[in-house]
Amino acid sequence: MGTLCTTQHRNLSGISPDANRDIGDVEVAGSVTVEEGVPFVSTDESSDVTASSATLNGKLTDLGGAESAECYFEYREVPTESWTATESTTLTETGEFSVDIGGLTSRRYYEVRAVADTSDGDSATGSTLTLGTPSNGDGQSSGTGPSSASAFDPADGFADPAPWLDNDTPVIKITEPTRRQLEAATSVNGPRVVVFETSGTIDLEAQRLTVTNGELYLAGQTAPSPGITLIRGGLWLSADDCVVQHIRVRPGDARQDIGWEPDGIQTGDGTANNVIDHCTGTWSIDENINAGYDTNNTTISNCLIAEPLNDATHSKGEHGYNSIIGDRAKNVAYFGNVLAYATDRNPRLKQGTETVVVNNLIHRYEDGMWADPDTAHSIEGNVFQWPNSDKANIFGEGSVYADGNVLDWDADNAIIGDEITVLDSRPLWPDNLSRISTDRVYDHNLANAGARPADRTANDERIVENVRTAGGSIINSQDEVGGYPDLPVNIRSLDIPQAGTRAWLRSWARDVETSD
Repeated sequence: MGTLCTTQHRNLSGISPDANRDIGDVEVAGSVTVEEGVPFVSTDESSDVTASSATLNGKLTDLGGAESAECYFEYREVPTESWTATESTTLTETGEFSVDIGGLTSRRYYEVRAVADTSDGDSATGSTLTLGTPSNGDGQSSGTGPSSASAFDPADGFADPAPWLDNDTPVIKITEPTRRQLEAATSVNGPRVVVFETSGTIDLEAQRLTVTNGELYLAGQTAPSPGITLIRGGLWLSADDCVVQHIRVRPGDARQDIGWEPDGIQTGDGTANNVIDHCTGTWSIDENINAGYDTNNTTISNCLIAEPLNDATHSKGEHGYNSIIGDRAKNVAYFGNVLAYATDRNPRLKQGTETVVVNNLIHRYEDGMWADPDTAHSIEGNVFQWPNSDKANIFGEGSVYADGNVLDWDADNAIIGDEITVLDSRPLWPDNLSRISTDRVYDHNLANAGARPADRTANDERIVENVRTAGGSIINSQDEVGGYPDLPVNIRSLDIPQAGTRAWLRSWARDVETSD
């Protein structure tokens, strides 16, 4: 999809940019506009920012030939759509101007832009900057909060979940289940916790939603029942130090042509210290939940990873694949997940990867865990059910320490393939991880995997029940299992704490992980 970018240039010398020339076959044609005598205003960083007030700063650098200009600011809380205008300052010559504003909410992000309306009818708007208000300082810390209902905590892997999170980290509220609000919240450049005062289905409109700025905590556990589901697109974390919890992503075929190949949730290539915990990924065209190439310290835990579309819109044809760990990904922890109804990549551990793959349940598959050459893995306590081929459950040419893996089905597939190099000891292991006994994996994972396991939607309930009863099958379209969900939109107000944010988030997670 083409994207039109806009640039403004002033005080150019030696060139006359008065004609457009597109280079090659473009999707969106460009244009050039030349205006003489236009005003120009810039937005500067805000100062004296408190929990409830700030000084907004700007500069008028060109009146554009007018005698005067009314200079003011517009601001709005992220992700609000409408702007609030401040009082104006009259300038008859270029220079700086400031406005003090109050009535702000603590621990929020605000977008700010300077505006100049000239006496001859022209208008100029500066770039949009972001300010974050701190806490009001009257909160008391309440510890780290409850542990996960699962035997596996998101902190049990190599990644450190949100080390940047503190009492001043701004919180962004999603109040409507729309792509616009979610994109505005996740795109902020700065540490932020994104919470939900609404439930519902968010249509990504057949486009990937890419997070490019790090230090994001996307907390689906804060949504009222039945939570948040993203459809018709995927979520990419092309940033570091992110946590995503209790979100469902169901790309589907989106009524697109061949070449539409979305993943569900993916950490971008070259990223580090990301956690995907208690999420659901289904109906992908490429894979459901992945770690990208050249990544470091990634955790994928307690997820329901199932029903990739086998024969849909992938350019390679049949491609019903669940999960991939990209080339040279190091320190990947993959535990407590349920992988079901996929032909391959359960998961695939690509060349140069180093992973721990522990206590996962793999159900109804053709290829199990595939370890490429030049890899090192600790693969322990996994349960394999219902292989649809005679291939070994752990195969390939990698180096593997294997212990406690079982085939729990009426089949005689080998656990370890002949070309695997079997290691005598673990090549890597996170300090905080303790595996559970293999005979607990089936019941434990079906009770705990996926988004909001105590508040599952119909699709997640169906998949889990099919695994329990040996029902279900590999599918080619979301329409075979009822089509895209349309979740009810329920609203509630969240009281954002002034301290103890991590404990607050963990309490919300615990509430949707167990009915106790």
